[in-house]
Amino acid sequence: MKKKTIGIYILFFLILFGCFKLNPFKVYNNERTMEQIFANSPEAWSNDSESYVIGSLIESMKFGMSSGVGRLSRLHDENAEHWFYNVQITYKAFEEDNLDLANDFELYYSQLGGQGVLFRFINKALMFFDGTTRLSIMRNINVILISLVLSIIAIYIMKITNLTTAIFFLIGILINQWLPISVTNLYWVSWSWFLPMALASIYCLKEKPSKKTTILFYILIFLSVVFKCSSGYEFISTVLVAMIIPFVYKELNNFKSIIASIKNLIIPTIIGIFGFLFTFILHILRYMLGGWDLKDSIEFLKIIIIKRTNGSLIPLGINVEAWEMALSEPYLSLFRRYFNASSLNIVVGDNIYEIRFWMIFLLIITFGLILGYFIKNNKIEDKNQAINYITITLLGALAPFSWYILARGHAAAHLLLDPIILYVPFIPMGFGLIGYTISEGVKKWNMTK
Repeated sequence: MKKKTIGIYILFFLILFGCFKLNPFKVYNNERTMEQIFANSPEAWSNDSESYVIGSLIESMKFGMSSGVGRLSRLHDENAEHWFYNVQITYKAFEEDNLDLANDFELYYSQLGGQGVLFRFINKALMFFDGTTRLSIMRNINVILISLVLSIIAIYIMKITNLTTAIFFLIGILINQWLPISVTNLYWVSWSWFLPMALASIYCLKEKPSKKTTILFYILIFLSVVFKCSSGYEFISTVLVAMIIPFVYKELNNFKSIIASIKNLIIPTIIGIFGFLFTFILHILRYMLGGWDLKDSIEFLKIIIIKRTNGSLIPLGINVEAWEMALSEPYLSLFRRYFNASSLNIVVGDNIYEIRFWMIFLLIITFGLILGYFIKNNKIEDKNQAINYITITLLGALAPFSWYILARGHAAAHLLLDPIILYVPFIPMGFGLIGYTISEGVKKWNMTK
């Protein structure tokens, strides 16, 4: 890697890390934003979910590293007036290193708890610090990791297009109320959403990778998918579509034949799917290690899958009205709700102006059409590059919508969470398209002077 590229990578990392930590654009510090994402309410998806990882750490501190086979959990008081008390007491026990509060645990079975295992080891290595400091360090590790991972993708975008496109890609990451507030969360480990794509980006920048290099990166991509799935199956279709984007661009850029392209694309696709299925098998085995039989393990996972995807739980003897409503919501209604969701709140004096997702989509489409005009009228130097970037941006749009379609139940029930995957990686790539169009327009303008 050239020194200039390394320097730009470090700069990208510092920009991302600094913005995630300091929030200079004030994207999530106003009342409207906090209300929308429940960041300061008892129903907070942030603290609620993260408390399961904190509980897993407490469990490992009290009963040993292998306790619960790494499962997630949190403290439980059956006499609590409100369920959120269990969240609060979990944080209190960890931050004060008060294991006497850990008398009973509420177990979380919907995933393997990969992030819990990871942070168990990190927590153990940091035991010479107090609980509050350990929690802060682990959250900062999350911020470092996502900054490193996203910087890799930004460098990839720069390499296949130009620096302006990469800068606008970063703008798309930072100017929103969703990603910046999630990056510290130990449950979501949002860097794991982008890791497979980052690994694919590194591999696809290599002109003639050796067989050993190819095998190595396929193994790394497989392991990254396994870690993502073991840390929660949420958004997995989005992660897999994002992962395949660099491979698609490489095939478009070096097209030889349809057969060769299909072969080159199907291998990483199968590896990603196999990573998901492998985790699924591990999940069943974990249940069985906990004393469940095979039939009960499969039946429980079946409930988890249906509740988050499509269908009905009534045939399984479960009739929860809220779940059934989510599972049966028409797609048109679902998409309308997401298009109207808030991407960013801009505070001007005492007024708050909402930027909704449909506005972002319209902006990206407008610049896409302008770029299309440049291509059609030969006002651009590298037409193939422009067409290929438009193509992978469209594929980037498929990433979040694949989840909204396949996991309709989850998407319908979690409007205050699932909009975040519009940034994995569609909106940042869409902003990159805006930057690319502007750079080509400026280039053409300078040539006509």
